[in-house]
Formats: sequence, structure tokens, C-alpha cells
Amino acid sequence: MLLLAAYTTIVGAWAMAANAGAAHGLPLYVQGVFVGDKVVHFVVVGLFALVVARAIRLRGCRAWQSLLAGMAIAVVLATIEEATNALTPHRSCSLLDIVADVAGVATLGAVAWVAGFRSRPLGSFFDSPYRPHAYTG
Repeated sequence: MLLLAAYTTIVGAWAMAANAGAAHGLPLYVQGVFVGDKVVHFVVVGLFALVVARAIRLRGCRAWQSLLAGMAIAVVLATIEEATNALTPHRSCSLLDIVADVAGVATLGAVAWVAGFRSRPLGSFFDSPYRPHAYTG
């Protein structure tokens, strides 16, 4: 939960700065089209889904339920946040941002599942007694 709180604080500060008119996104262009903010949406919302899924998993839910819930929560919150951009003077609501959010959630969710989110023990990645080389008994 501490990781979720830290992540939310960082993203919240970033959103508040963007609402105030600060530049946001990476200076990234593809064939002359600015796509830096789409990359940020993809990564940030995708990681948020994984952080939420891990928090839910640590509460004892099954891996697939945790991952789907984390992904759903991330998509809903990102869509609400994108819609509220229309209410601020320095930002705008963009369907392409929502597409980038959903793509990030789906891609990072699939990568997490393949990488072992479904079979990881509920402890830490590093001090798990389930890893063969960590066994000391």
C-alpha cells in the first residue's frame, strides 16, 4: 500500500503541475507528430494498473482477479482523469490519450501475467522462501 500511496502522490503532483500549465510529456516526435504524452500515458497508467493489482493481490485475492481488477480500476480512473482535463484551461480531453492508457494497461498487464504475476508467492520478490536458490534449510 505504501508503493500505491507513493505512486499516487507522484502522479497527482504531475497532474497538478500540468493543470497549472507546466509542460508535460517527453519531447518525442514520430514523423513530425508529437507523441511524447502518449508514451507517458502508456507507461504511467500501465504501471498504475500493476501497482493496484499487486496491492489487491497482497490482500489475498487470486492472481487473475487481482490483475483484472487493477486493470479495470486503472482504465476507469484514467478515463475520468482524461475527461476532467476538459474542465481545466491548460489541458484538453483526448481520445488518443485514452487509447494510449488502455494500450498500456493491456500490454503491461499481459507482460506481467507472462512474467509470472499469476504464480508469484505473496511475499517479496527478493526474500521469498519459495525460490530454490533462496532456500537455507
